[in-house]
Amino acid sequence: MPRIKNLSLPVRVQRFIEKENLLRPGQSVLCGVSGGLDSMVLVEIFLELHYKPVVAHFNFGLRAEASELDEELVQNWAQKNQLPFFRNGVFKDHFEGKSIQEEARKLRYDWFKELAEWEEIETISLAHHADDQIETIFLQLLRGTGLAGMRGMLPKQEKLIRPLLFAHKKELKEFANSRNLEWREDASNEKSDYKRNKIRHLLVPMLGEISPGFEEVMLRNAERVRLHEEVSKNRFNELEKDFLSASTFDCQTFNWADIKGNPSGRFFIMEFLRLHHFNYSILDEIWDSIFSTECKQWKNGDGQTIELKGNDLLFWFSAFEHTQLIIAEPGQYKFGNNQLLELKIVTYEHFEEKFVAQNEVYLDYSKIKFPLMLLTWETGDEIAAFGLKGKRKKISDLLTDRKMSLEAKKRVLKLQDVTGEIICLPGIEASFTLRIEKKTNKIARLNLKSIKSKL
Repeated sequence: MPRIKNLSLPVRVQRFIEKENLLRPGQSVLCGVSGGLDSMVLVEIFLELHYKPVVAHFNFGLRAEASELDEELVQNWAQKNQLPFFRNGVFKDHFEGKSIQEEARKLRYDWFKELAEWEEIETISLAHHADDQIETIFLQLLRGTGLAGMRGMLPKQEKLIRPLLFAHKKELKEFANSRNLEWREDASNEKSDYKRNKIRHLLVPMLGEISPGFEEVMLRNAERVRLHEEVSKNRFNELEKDFLSASTFDCQTFNWADIKGNPSGRFFIMEFLRLHHFNYSILDEIWDSIFSTECKQWKNGDGQTIELKGNDLLFWFSAFEHTQLIIAEPGQYKFGNNQLLELKIVTYEHFEEKFVAQNEVYLDYSKIKFPLMLLTWETGDEIAAFGLKGKRKKISDLLTDRKMSLEAKKRVLKLQDVTGEIICLPGIEASFTLRIEKKTNKIARLNLKSIKSKL
C-alpha cells in the first residue's frame, strides 16, 4: 500500500483494517508483544484507535537477562495502560536438538490460539510489517514456491491478522519516537546467521542500490498475486466438482480422462498436489501416466495416497489405521479413521433385497456365532462367496475381480466369527452360508459408514 501524504500511521492502520475487514470498532484483540519495536508500536496504535488489546508475551529464555528485561518492559507497559497481561515461557534447554526458529514459532502460535480460545477472543494480531513481507517472499522463492509463496503473508488468515503489513520499519520507528515509546532491540536480529537476516542485511540493500523503490514494486506485485490466487482457488474448486465422480468417507475418485482432456487439467493436478502437501516433483510423473489396469501410487508425508488405476484417479484422505475390534452383541462400534460399524437386528418384513445399500450387508442372525472379530484380511483368506452360491473363493481374487486399487484392497476388512469363519467383508461381500431366506426371522444388518464426512 503506497504511503498517503499527511496521513498519520494510526489513520493508515485504521484504513487498512477497514479495507481488509480485520476488526470491528472497539473489538478486543489478543496481541503478541515481544517488547521489540514492531509489537510495541502495534499495541500503542490499537489503544489510540480505541480497540481493546490483550497483551500476550512469550519468554523463550534464549537471551538470559535480556529475555527477562523484555518481559519486564511489556508487563510494565500493560500495567501502565491498565491492560490484561498474560505470559508464558520455556527454558533454553527446551530447544536442544531442535530448530530454534521453527520451534519458537510453533510454541508462540499454539499458545496464542489456546489463550484466545480460553479468553474467548476472536482475533489474534501479529506485528509483521512490509519489510517482513519482502523478506518472506524472498525466502519462499528460495525454497521453491507457487502463488501462495509469491503473495507472501496474508493480512488475515483464520484468527490471525497483520494490521501493519503495509508499513515499513522506518515508519514504525518514526511513530515510536514521536510517542516517546520504549522498546527493546534483539541483538540477534543484527547478525547474518539466519537466511532471513542475510536477506535483510545483504540482499535487500543491494537490490535497493540497483533499483531504488523495488520494495514498493514487490509489495504491489504481492497484492496482485493475492488477487490472482483467489481466482485460481475459485477455478480449482470448479474443476474439482467437475472431475469428481465418487466420494466415500475416506476416498475421492476423479475421472482421469476428463482431467487429461481438459485444458486446465494439469493446473488442477498441480494445485491438488500443493493443497495436500505432495512433492511437486511428481507432477510430471502423474501427468505423463497413461491409462492402465495396473495401479500406480504416490504418497505424501501425512500418509495420504494418490492412486491411478484405469480411468480413476483416487485420493485417500489419510493413512490406513485399524486395530482388532471385538463385537459381542448388536450395537455401534467405532474404529480406524472415524469409521463406524453398526450391527442391528431387523425382521424379514423390513428386509428388501433390492434396496440393499452399497455399504450394507445382511446376514441370518441366528447363524452368527458370537463374539465376532473385525480385522484386516490376510493372503490365503477365503470366503463362501455369495455370488458363487457358497463356493469358496480367495479374498484376494474376489477383490481383483472387482478391479479394486491397491489401497482399496488394503483397506477391506473381514468379519469372522468365534470359529474363525469369515462371515462377511463389510460393505463388500456376505458369506453364502449366512444368507437370508424366507424362513429367517432375525436378520443382522451390518452398516459400514463414517462418523463425520470428510467432504
